Amino acid sequence: MPKQTIDPAPNGTKAVQQTDHAPDQPAAESPDTPVAAVDKATPKSDNQHSAPQVLKPLDNQQLERDGHRSQQRATGQPASGMTHHHRTFLIIGVIAILAGVATGYGGWQLQAQSGGGLSLPGGDKQPTQQVAGNNIKAGDVFGVTDTETFKDTATGYLKIGGLDGEGSHQLLRQGGTSQTVYMTSSITDLDKFAGMQVKVAGETFKAQKAGWLMDVGRVEVLDVEAEPPFVEDE
Repeated sequence: MPKQTIDPAPNGTKAVQQTDHAPDQPAAESPDTPVAAVDKATPKSDNQHSAPQVLKPLDNQQLERDGHRSQQRATGQPASGMTHHHRTFLIIGVIAILAGVATGYGGWQLQAQSGGGLSLPGGDKQPTQQVAGNNIKAGDVFGVTDTETFKDTATGYLKIGGLDGEGSHQLLRQGGTSQTVYMTSSITDLDKFAGMQVKVAGETFKAQKAGWLMDVGRVEVLDVEAEPPFVEDE
């Protein structure tokens, strides 16, 4: 409600003057009155009336990344370290490689025991079977294909027995005892070919008594029911 004031009039009457401000409010400042500068800075917050802060749960991955960054800043080098997933993948890869090697080796052994061979262009078979089985026929080849090591060859009738401890088998050939090849083998079992006409390939060694001592690496069967080329003297 506007406040009414009574001022003495020139003629002795009282004039009523209304003011626009409230009773308890100060009078409006005139345009010429200087206005104090208003501090627009943000007032300090009241701890009693500030909104409560909500704590977020810790993120393990974020902590790990922050740790790696801290290590990189401290050492000047990229943080190294293998995660659990990387170790798992590495272990699985090693196991897979070992399993593949074992499977291939087992298949090779099974093929060798069954008398099989790898087909080459032209229909020939690569001699992969090292030890002969019970069913041997003419044309079978046993041993290895290392022609660089086992480059010496001889053909004859295979017989069990050596010469005074040199060799374990003999290869009787045309021309008599002087042409006999005394043999041993670190590759195949020569007992399987006793009484057969065979062609052997091996590596020649120096002997003390035998005229020719050979380590046989490959045997090719020519005749499974052969006869010796001569009768040895008793």
